[in-house]
Amino acid sequence: MGTGSSPAATISGTNGNDTLAALMDLDLVDGRAGDDLLTSLFNGTVLRGGSGDDVLETALSLSGSAAAPVVGTAEQVGGSGDDALTLDLLAENDLGDAEARADLTGQSGDDVIDAVVTAQADFLADAYSEVTATGGSGADVITVAARVGTTLGVMTARTSVNSGSGDDIIAVTAEAADEFISPDDELLENIVKSGSGDDVVTALADSSFDGGNSTAHNSIATGDGDDMVDAEAVVESNSADLAWNEIAGGAGGDVLTGRAFTNSNTSSPVGRNDIAGGDGADAITGLLFGNFQNGTTALYNVLKGGAGGDTIIGELHAGAEFSTEGVNEIYGGDGDDDIKALAVGAAVSDEVMVFNDVAGGAGDDTITATADASPLEPANTAGLSAANEVRGADGDDVLTAIIAGDPDGSSFVAGGSGNDTIVLVGGSGNTAQGGSEMDTVTGGDGADSILGGSGNDVLAGGGGDDTLIGGNDDDRLEGGEGDDLLNGNSGADVLAFAAAGGGTDRIVQFRAAEDSLDFASVADLGAAGLADDLDAISTLTDGGPGGDVVVEFDAGTTLVFLGLGTGTFTSFADLVDDPMAQLMSTF
Repeated sequence: MGTGSSPAATISGTNGNDTLAALMDLDLVDGRAGDDLLTSLFNGTVLRGGSGDDVLETALSLSGSAAAPVVGTAEQVGGSGDDALTLDLLAENDLGDAEARADLTGQSGDDVIDAVVTAQADFLADAYSEVTATGGSGADVITVAARVGTTLGVMTARTSVNSGSGDDIIAVTAEAADEFISPDDELLENIVKSGSGDDVVTALADSSFDGGNSTAHNSIATGDGDDMVDAEAVVESNSADLAWNEIAGGAGGDVLTGRAFTNSNTSSPVGRNDIAGGDGADAITGLLFGNFQNGTTALYNVLKGGAGGDTIIGELHAGAEFSTEGVNEIYGGDGDDDIKALAVGAAVSDEVMVFNDVAGGAGDDTITATADASPLEPANTAGLSAANEVRGADGDDVLTAIIAGDPDGSSFVAGGSGNDTIVLVGGSGNTAQGGSEMDTVTGGDGADSILGGSGNDVLAGGGGDDTLIGGNDDDRLEGGEGDDLLNGNSGADVLAFAAAGGGTDRIVQFRAAEDSLDFASVADLGAAGLADDLDAISTLTDGGPGGDVVVEFDAGTTLVFLGLGTGTFTSFADLVDDPMAQLMSTF
């Protein structure tokens, strides 16, 4: 950064262990070689440690009560060696603008950098604070904070850290004081690049004040290594807010967490996490919480795992007086991933929209997606919208999609290639596609559409009026409760029914030579075969050539074999070529 001016004086040490101090503003203090102690109480000074294990200390407090800005700057450069850099800078102005800037560089060695930069303008003025820290090679510990406060002005607080290679520990804070009021824009921002090594990064961008538009933003890129990142963005004001975390992990087994909180009274806050893990087995968590009393809350998680067996959690909770929108967009990438997506939205009136869009990628993935849209007023359900879209892609996947709150919510689930297990819970109008190979699909209580695709699939509709379509191989179709449509297509399929409580089921393309019928809990009445036992508890009607064959069980279930009629069917034994093999009671 530099001071922007030529030094007033250069104070140089020897090649030994020196103790040197700045004597006035703009001084340059150069320790050269040796283990030096360099200090400054003045504005615009530069401390350079040189080679050796140096200690650099700057403490500066500036104040003013005039329209002219109060500007404080400081710079420290450690040089080679294990250096300790400490800085505390305050620029304060009661009437005009206040600005505080600091630049600290450790260079090579295991350095410790600790800096706090504060700008405070009390009335009708802007405040700006910025601290830049560079670690260089070595295992560095960097702790920096930019703080800002003003009344009726613009506030900006920014930190920027590049730690370089090595196993670094970094903590950054950009925050606004909560006792100030600012009707204008506010930016709290942390930018971190940690480089290669096993790094630990903690970032807080915090705005807790009454006033204008507020943005809290963390941008973190860690590079190669097993890194840990914890980033939190908080906004709370009376206007449009944005709380946003951007995290990129790079190669390695990273643990990446982003949390964003929004709370606004008069406009529409937005919370967002954009997190990408890169190669390696990463643990990624995106948490969003939004509350808004007089308008719309919008929350967005965009989480990407990359190659490797990743664990990904996307969770959001949105509440508002009028309308709420929450979206989890998650991609696991290659590898055996474990993904959980939870989107919860609630509003007093108007609309609640929550949506999970999840794709596992190649590998044996386990995905659970829950969309929960609930009105805060029980009578208001017209504006609810809860939906899931889940795709497994290649591999043996376990995919679960859950709808809560919204009775008309729906899920779409596609397993892709592999032996997949799909479970649908809640909602209405769900669709599941098993894809290739052997899939197991279980529907929920609503009206589900389940497509097995190729492979020997097991399709169970559950409650509701379901449509089950089996594909070209040997499938098992269980309609469950409700009025279901079953189509096994080609292959030797098994169609399963309950004699009681099953509703009216329609069977399409039944093949007497290949397909089998399986009935739940049929009592043995002493007849020669199962066909006779079934005849004893039902009535069969043949509608004639081109018509339907209708079977009405005494306990309430009705089966309609569409277009199967010939005018010759009188018994269950007539429905199949081999009654002993194709009629069964196994569940």
